[in-house]
Amino acid sequence: MFAFKAGASAFALAVALATAGAAHANETDENSRNIAAALAAKTTLAQAVTAAERQGGGHGFKIALRDHDGSYAYKVKLIASDGKVSEVSVDPATGKVLRSETEGFFSRLFGESDGEAAKVNSAPTTLSAAIGIAEKQATGKAIEARYKAEDNTQQYRVAVAKDQAVRDVTIDAVTGKVLKIGAAGSGEHHDGDGEED
Repeated sequence: MFAFKAGASAFALAVALATAGAAHANETDENSRNIAAALAAKTTLAQAVTAAERQGGGHGFKIALRDHDGSYAYKVKLIASDGKVSEVSVDPATGKVLRSETEGFFSRLFGESDGEAAKVNSAPTTLSAAIGIAEKQATGKAIEARYKAEDNTQQYRVAVAKDQAVRDVTIDAVTGKVLKIGAAGSGEHHDGDGEED
Protein backbone atom coordinates (compact mmCIF):
# COMPACT_ATOMS: atom_id res chain seq x y z
CA MET A 1 0.00 0.00 0.00
CA PHE A 2 2.77 2.44 0.89
CA ALA A 3 4.64 1.67 -2.35
CA PHE A 4 1.49 2.40 -4.37
CA LYS A 5 1.02 5.75 -2.64
CA ALA A 6 4.65 6.68 -3.29
CA GLY A 7 4.27 5.62 -6.92
CA ALA A 8 1.07 7.62 -7.27
CA SER A 9 2.76 10.66 -5.74
CA ALA A 10 5.71 10.31 -8.08
CA PHE A 11 3.31 10.01 -11.02
CA ALA A 12 1.39 13.11 -9.88
CA LEU A 13 4.66 15.01 -9.53
CA ALA A 14 5.77 13.93 -13.01
CA VAL A 15 2.43 15.04 -14.49
CA ALA A 16 2.66 18.39 -12.66
CA LEU A 17 6.21 18.98 -13.92
CA ALA A 18 5.25 18.04 -17.48
CA THR A 19 2.25 20.38 -17.33
CA ALA A 20 4.40 23.22 -15.98
CA GLY A 21 6.96 22.60 -18.72
CA ALA A 22 4.26 22.63 -21.39
CA ALA A 23 2.78 25.84 -19.97
CA HIS A 24 6.23 27.49 -20.04
CA ALA A 25 6.80 26.30 -23.62
CA ASN A 26 3.37 27.69 -24.64
CA GLU A 27 4.21 31.00 -22.94
CA THR A 28 7.56 31.14 -24.73
CA ASP A 29 5.86 30.34 -28.05
CA GLU A 30 3.27 33.06 -27.42
CA ASN A 31 6.00 35.59 -26.62
CA SER A 32 7.83 34.64 -29.83
CA ARG A 33 4.62 35.04 -31.86
CA ASN A 34 3.91 38.42 -30.24
CA ILE A 35 7.44 39.62 -30.97
CA ALA A 36 7.22 38.43 -34.59
CA ALA A 37 3.81 40.12 -35.04
CA ALA A 38 5.10 43.39 -33.56
CA LEU A 39 8.19 43.37 -35.76
CA ALA A 40 6.05 42.68 -38.85
CA ALA A 41 3.50 45.40 -38.07
CA LYS A 42 3.42 48.27 -40.57
CA THR A 43 2.11 50.69 -37.93
CA THR A 44 4.64 51.53 -35.22
CA LEU A 45 3.79 51.77 -31.54
CA ALA A 46 4.21 55.55 -31.65
CA GLN A 47 1.83 55.83 -34.63
CA ALA A 48 -0.73 53.64 -32.84
CA VAL A 49 -0.53 55.82 -29.71
CA THR A 50 -1.07 58.96 -31.81
CA ALA A 51 -4.10 57.40 -33.57
CA ALA A 52 -5.58 56.30 -30.24
CA GLU A 53 -5.04 59.71 -28.63
CA ARG A 54 -6.76 61.43 -31.56
CA GLN A 55 -9.73 59.05 -31.28
CA GLY A 56 -9.95 58.81 -27.50
CA GLY A 57 -9.01 62.32 -26.44
CA GLY A 58 -6.57 61.40 -23.69
CA HIS A 59 -2.91 60.74 -22.97
CA GLY A 60 -1.53 57.27 -23.68
CA PHE A 61 0.06 55.47 -20.76
CA LYS A 62 0.22 51.82 -21.89
CA ILE A 63 0.39 49.99 -25.21
CA ALA A 64 0.87 46.35 -26.15
CA LEU A 65 0.08 44.07 -29.07
CA ARG A 66 -2.62 41.63 -28.00
CA ASP A 67 -5.05 39.12 -29.44
CA HIS A 68 -8.09 40.80 -30.97
CA ASP A 69 -10.86 38.63 -32.39
CA GLY A 70 -8.43 35.97 -33.65
CA SER A 71 -5.91 38.48 -34.99
CA TYR A 72 -3.67 41.12 -33.40
CA ALA A 73 -4.33 44.72 -32.41
CA TYR A 74 -2.49 47.35 -30.45
CA LYS A 75 -4.32 47.89 -27.16
CA VAL A 76 -3.70 51.48 -26.06
CA LYS A 77 -4.77 52.68 -22.61
CA LEU A 78 -5.56 56.39 -22.36
CA ILE A 79 -6.42 58.67 -19.50
CA ALA A 80 -8.48 61.81 -20.11
CA SER A 81 -8.10 65.06 -18.19
CA ASP A 82 -11.19 64.11 -16.12
CA GLY A 83 -9.48 60.87 -15.02
CA LYS A 84 -11.54 58.49 -17.14
CA VAL A 85 -9.56 55.61 -18.59
CA SER A 86 -10.33 54.10 -21.97
CA GLU A 87 -8.83 51.38 -24.14
CA VAL A 88 -8.46 51.90 -27.86
CA SER A 89 -7.70 49.04 -30.26
CA VAL A 90 -5.62 49.98 -33.32
CA ASP A 91 -5.00 47.82 -36.38
CA PRO A 92 -1.21 47.21 -36.67
CA ALA A 93 -1.45 46.87 -40.47
CA THR A 94 -3.45 50.00 -41.28
CA GLY A 95 -3.18 52.21 -38.19
CA LYS A 96 -6.98 52.57 -38.11
CA VAL A 97 -8.89 52.55 -34.83
CA LEU A 98 -10.90 49.32 -34.51
CA ARG A 99 -12.67 49.97 -31.23
CA SER A 100 -12.71 52.39 -28.32
CA GLU A 101 -14.31 51.79 -24.95
CA THR A 102 -14.29 53.46 -21.56
CA GLU A 103 -13.24 51.15 -18.75
CA GLY A 104 -15.87 50.21 -16.21
CA PHE A 105 -15.65 50.16 -12.44
CA PHE A 106 -14.21 46.63 -12.08
CA SER A 107 -11.56 47.16 -14.76
CA ARG A 108 -10.44 50.29 -12.94
CA LEU A 109 -10.57 48.54 -9.56
CA PHE A 110 -8.11 45.86 -10.69
CA GLY A 111 -6.06 48.04 -13.07
CA GLU A 112 -3.70 50.94 -12.48
CA SER A 113 -4.39 53.25 -9.58
CA ASP A 114 -6.14 56.49 -10.50
CA GLY A 115 -3.28 58.49 -8.99
CA GLU A 116 -0.62 56.72 -11.04
CA ALA A 117 -2.49 56.98 -14.31
CA ALA A 118 -3.40 60.64 -13.66
CA LYS A 119 0.29 61.58 -13.28
CA VAL A 120 0.76 60.81 -16.96
CA ASN A 121 -1.18 63.97 -17.82
CA SER A 122 1.50 66.09 -16.15
CA ALA A 123 4.53 64.21 -17.50
CA PRO A 124 6.55 66.44 -19.89
CA THR A 125 7.63 63.42 -21.96
CA THR A 126 4.78 61.69 -23.78
CA LEU A 127 4.45 57.95 -24.35
CA SER A 128 5.08 58.46 -28.09
CA ALA A 129 8.25 60.45 -27.39
CA ALA A 130 9.48 57.82 -24.93
CA ILE A 131 8.97 55.11 -27.55
CA GLY A 132 11.03 57.09 -30.07
CA ILE A 133 13.84 57.63 -27.55
CA ALA A 134 13.89 53.93 -26.62
CA GLU A 135 13.97 52.76 -30.24
CA LYS A 136 16.88 55.08 -30.98
CA GLN A 137 18.88 54.04 -27.91
CA ALA A 138 18.27 50.29 -28.23
CA THR A 139 18.40 50.35 -32.08
CA GLY A 140 15.30 48.25 -32.58
CA LYS A 141 11.51 48.37 -32.82
CA ALA A 142 9.36 49.00 -29.74
CA ILE A 143 6.87 46.22 -29.06
CA GLU A 144 5.40 47.33 -25.70
CA ALA A 145 5.47 50.43 -23.53
CA ARG A 146 3.97 51.60 -20.29
CA TYR A 147 4.08 54.45 -17.81
CA LYS A 148 5.06 53.63 -14.24
CA ALA A 149 5.33 55.83 -11.16
CA GLU A 150 7.99 54.21 -8.99
CA ASP A 151 10.28 55.30 -6.16
CA ASN A 152 9.05 58.90 -6.41
CA THR A 153 9.94 58.98 -10.11
CA GLN A 154 7.84 58.95 -13.24
CA GLN A 155 9.12 56.49 -15.82
CA TYR A 156 8.28 54.87 -19.09
CA ARG A 157 9.35 51.29 -19.65
CA VAL A 158 9.67 50.31 -23.28
CA ALA A 159 10.40 46.80 -24.62
CA VAL A 160 12.46 47.07 -27.81
CA ALA A 161 13.01 44.05 -30.08
CA LYS A 162 15.76 43.42 -32.57
CA ASP A 163 16.43 40.02 -34.17
CA GLN A 164 14.12 38.23 -31.68
CA ALA A 165 16.06 39.66 -28.70
CA VAL A 166 14.20 42.08 -26.42
CA ARG A 167 15.73 44.86 -24.36
CA ASP A 168 13.95 46.85 -21.68
CA VAL A 169 14.55 50.60 -21.78
CA THR A 170 13.61 52.79 -18.81
CA ILE A 171 13.09 56.49 -19.55
CA ASP A 172 12.54 59.36 -17.12
CA ALA A 173 9.09 60.79 -17.94
CA VAL A 174 10.12 64.24 -16.71
CA THR A 175 13.48 64.71 -18.43
CA GLY A 176 13.20 62.21 -21.30
CA LYS A 177 16.61 60.76 -20.38
CA VAL A 178 17.36 57.06 -20.59
CA LEU A 179 17.80 55.69 -17.08
CA LYS A 180 18.56 52.07 -17.88
CA ILE A 181 18.80 49.58 -20.73
CA GLY A 182 18.66 45.93 -19.72
CA ALA A 183 17.85 42.46 -20.95
CA ALA A 184 14.18 41.52 -21.29
CA GLY A 185 12.62 40.59 -17.99
CA SER A 186 14.62 43.14 -15.99
CA GLY A 187 11.57 45.42 -16.08
CA GLU A 188 7.90 44.73 -15.57
CA HIS A 189 6.78 44.72 -19.19
CA HIS A 190 7.05 41.95 -21.71
CA ASP A 191 7.27 39.42 -18.92
CA GLY A 192 4.99 36.90 -20.58
CA ASP A 193 2.36 37.03 -17.85
CA GLY A 194 -0.38 36.82 -20.46
CA GLU A 195 -2.13 39.86 -19.01
CA GLU A 196 -4.80 41.19 -21.30
CA ASP A 197 -4.17 44.91 -21.02
